[in-house]
Amino acid sequence: MQLDNVVIKRILSGKTSEFRVLIDRYQTRTYILAHQILGRREDAEDAVQDAFIRAYNGLHTYLDTTDAMFWPWMRKIAINCCIRRFSREIPHTDVEQMLEDGQPCVDDVAMEVYLKIEMAKVREIIAGLPEIYRIIMILKYKEDLSTGEIAELLGVSQTVVRVRSYRALKMLTERMTVTQYEML
Repeated sequence: MQLDNVVIKRILSGKTSEFRVLIDRYQTRTYILAHQILGRREDAEDAVQDAFIRAYNGLHTYLDTTDAMFWPWMRKIAINCCIRRFSREIPHTDVEQMLEDGQPCVDDVAMEVYLKIEMAKVREIIAGLPEIYRIIMILKYKEDLSTGEIAELLGVSQTVVRVRSYRALKMLTERMTVTQYEML
């Protein structure tokens, strides 16, 4: 497998068809991220297409500005494309740690079904959060980015990220409590 920087240098030297290598390498990963942020297949596909077009057009800046891996650069482009496209997103976040400790199910199959139901509820609640909180939830819990990385990606301070993260978790907890109460 060729290194990304080698492929990019070949693209910039005129072998534009080599961009297909980067698309093949990162399309699935980019789509998954876009779908998690936007929630709809069509929106995610459009965002992925936009992201790759922007990446292609900006390849010369990639080599000028970084010696890092291609994916973090591409991820930033994809996130920015998604932020521009926000419609009705349903993020898929890693929320198992947010579930209550007391599980009413005993066997493994029942437990798995219970967890899927709980995670679906959390996803639905997150879908109702304002976009500034949804994006924080995705970047923090799904993409596992640090506060500093999120702040840099979104162009805000780390304090803003911490406050939004706190507020998002507080809203999630309140809405989960209301949902559980309504089910009783």
